[in-house]
Amino acid sequence: MKLSSRKLNQELYIELEGRLDASWSEFFTEAMLKHVRDGEHEIVIDLSGLAYLSSAGIRALLTLDGKLRSVQGGFRLVNAMDMIRETLRSTGFSEWIDDKPFDTVEAPAKAAVKDNFYELDAAAKLHLKNVSAWRPWTTVDRDACRNIAFGKDTCGFGIGCTASGYAEAKDNFGEFTAIGGNLAMQHPDERSKPDFLIAEKQFVPELYCIQAVI
Repeated sequence: MKLSSRKLNQELYIELEGRLDASWSEFFTEAMLKHVRDGEHEIVIDLSGLAYLSSAGIRALLTLDGKLRSVQGGFRLVNAMDMIRETLRSTGFSEWIDDKPFDTVEAPAKAAVKDNFYELDAAAKLHLKNVSAWRPWTTVDRDACRNIAFGKDTCGFGIGCTASGYAEAKDNFGEFTAIGGNLAMQHPDERSKPDFLIAEKQFVPELYCIQAVI
């Protein structure tokens, strides 16, 4: 998703491009709520570049609506494509749509709209490593298996289990995802529920991995 903003008269003009779905709804919500915290209480959202709106995207708009109402503000949606209009109307949110043609003379030209970039740490680095001890239809290379610790500064996904070595792990390998000290994993037994480990105090989740990107 591309999200651009510019002040237009007394309103904040927002232009969306891409998809407002589960993958992007949290990003959209955080960006919009920051504008509200910065004092922007009247917002125009231009949907001419929005290709898809899911239920997760509608929930994000509901969150924005609730926040703006709490500060006596509001938003309106302009230039939505027919598919987006129908989605909003059929789900009961047609009041957000401004059917009046948006004045393109007042609206900023696309070339003049600047993206917002938030630089957290210009000196930060990302280190990528992988564990490749197994490929489908091949035997496991035990020497290539690795014990990986997933602390709060580590993220990854792959196949592994909580074990100290191959003999203990061989029948228990399952898929996992880890981020920010939170690790979720699925035991290979179909009857098992997903489990999780969380980094707390001195405890750091660790898995014996046969395949992973970290």
